[in-house]
Formats: sequence, C-alpha cells, structure tokens
Amino acid sequence: MGSSILHFIFRGMKGGGGGGARMMSTTTTTIATEPWKLSSPWLMLRPSSEAYKLYSLAENKVVSIKKEAPPPPWAQGRVVHVGSSHGWVASFNRDNQQTFLSDPITGRHIKLPDTTTLSESPSRRIWPHHILLSSSPSDRDCHAIMSYGRIAICSPGHATTNWLPAFGHGSYYELAYFARQNRLFCLANYPDSSSDLVLDCWDLESPTFVWKVPLSSLSDDDDNDDDEEDKDTDNEMRCGYPKYLVMDESSCRLFLVIRYVLHEVGRDGSFVKSTCLKCGRGDYSYPHKTVSFEVYEIDGKDGKMRYMDGSLDGLAIFVGSNHSFALPAADLNLRPDSIYSPEMVKMVSMIAPAMWFTPIPH
Repeated sequence: MGSSILHFIFRGMKGGGGGGARMMSTTTTTIATEPWKLSSPWLMLRPSSEAYKLYSLAENKVVSIKKEAPPPPWAQGRVVHVGSSHGWVASFNRDNQQTFLSDPITGRHIKLPDTTTLSESPSRRIWPHHILLSSSPSDRDCHAIMSYGRIAICSPGHATTNWLPAFGHGSYYELAYFARQNRLFCLANYPDSSSDLVLDCWDLESPTFVWKVPLSSLSDDDDNDDDEEDKDTDNEMRCGYPKYLVMDESSCRLFLVIRYVLHEVGRDGSFVKSTCLKCGRGDYSYPHKTVSFEVYEIDGKDGKMRYMDGSLDGLAIFVGSNHSFALPAADLNLRPDSIYSPEMVKMVSMIAPAMWFTPIPH
C-alpha cells in the first residue's frame, strides 16, 4: 500500500470533469519526537511490530510512536481498523469477534462488547463496517455507534454493556454524528425504495426517525456526457463514485462528498480496455485515478442540499474509507478550500488501511 495523499484544490467541479481540481502527491521521511503536542490530522500508515507510523500533514513528517507494551490478549490477532474519532481508533478482532478502542499515543485500550450478541444464529458472524464515538470514551454519556449493515449502539463508560440493535431496516454503510442535537446521519440502501441510495436522519435521544431524502437527484449517469471516451459502456462500468458523509464539528455543518474514480487507467491517465485474466477476474495490475469531487452541504433540519460551487468556505475536508471530517483550515496551518484523501490501491490491506487520525492533547 502506498502512503501518498491526494490534495485537491476545490474550485467547483459539478459534472465529474477533472479540470477543476489540482492534484498534489506528498511523501514523508522525517521522524518527530513529541507527537502529543500536535493537533492537526495525521494519516495512520501500516505499523511495524515495534511502532505505530503516522504522517503529520501540517508538519509534513512521519511520526513514529514506539509500542511500549503488547496489546491485551483480546486485542491481538487479525485486527481490522474500522473508525477513528475523538483521538481513539476503533478496531475489530476477526479472530474473537471483539470490538475495542485504542489510543496509539498512550497505548491505552478500552474493551467494547463483542459482536456475538447481535448474531441471529451461532453460525452467522457480524462484520462491522464503521464504529464512531459520540464523544470521548472517558465521558459516561459516550455512545459507540456501529454499522454492520444495520446499526447498533453501546456505552463504553458503563461496566456492563452490550451492542444493542438500534433502528431502521435499511442497509447502512456511512455514518456522521451531530453532537449538539444528538442526531445520527446515515447513507443507506432500502429494499423498498425507488432510489438506490437514501440519506437518513435519526434522533438518538428517543430514538426516533426525523427525515429521509433519496439521492436519486444526484444521479451519476449523466456526469460525463461531454467526454466521448466515457460514453463507452465497458469503461463506464469501471468508474466508481464513493460517497462520504463529512461533519464539521466546529460549526456543526454536514456535507456529502462524492468522489469520481477511474478504476483502471494507463500511464497517460486514460481508460484502458477491459482485460479478463485466466482466472475469470479482471486485471488489477492497472492503477486507479481520482478525477474530481463534488460537495453538497446538507441542512440537518430537513435534509435539503446545497451544491458547494467553487468554495468550501475556508474548510479543509478529509475523506477516507472509515472516517471523514472537516476542519477550519486557517486554524491548523492547512490550505483552505481543499480536500485531502489517502490514495490507496484497490486491493488495500484490511488489517491496517490508511485512515485519518486526529490526536488529542496528552
């Protein structure tokens, strides 16, 4: 897995074309000595057996944090990172079905419930997609929210707790939490919906359903009508449109970010013809390419969306496979109106995927 970062200057790029974004790849070599003094985002890289490796974006350096002691036995094995929030990394142990939180700076671990209580039968295993925190786990009112197709919630501050199934009957895969109003936003698929994708809002205080907005109006089918090469059906099927829910906690603003990706490109950045290997699968030797992003601001009261045309109001947006967020760029020595994204290969490691991590002071 590479450790490069895509940096897009946002200029308004509705329609999926690549002309509105400038890409910059960043590499790192320096080792920091006092990582706990940093507060801007880091990118978690593949760790070694002796140390965690994190890239500090603001200081353009790699932070190496020595592992003072091995993790607890229940946190050892095939561990998958499934989220990061409030200075903690959420993980899932595939060997024993255990979920837990860890702080790579202090080495502290907090055990969450295992997922067996959610299974409808002993033979069916639960595989978490995301786990996010409503606040710091030191807060007794903190909730850990997990998506595993459905939604489940637990309370890390309570000595005895289980994952409890929450609401809804959709298939959920992307989450964002609004702390001031205790609302959870989810991207979901519903079997009875005419739209392929729906944005839900739930009030966790009750919990009760607040609103639902189909995203059919954001259809990807006509995004590249002006590009003759994109009209090739075979090539269109190898385009990807990952979507991210992004919360700016400083201003309590919610955004939907759509990433336009070409799955297989040649050295000149153009599509390559579809290739089938002897095993019957596609040829994954070609790299993929992120072309551009679209950004919409979501009104948390009713779900109405406003297209962000040419500006992100000074924010820096960070998107990733299991954690996305926005920050005021000027406060953290970051470039305003920018989108940062780990540029990962298709067959990314599930054990330690590149993931944004925001440390807390220690």
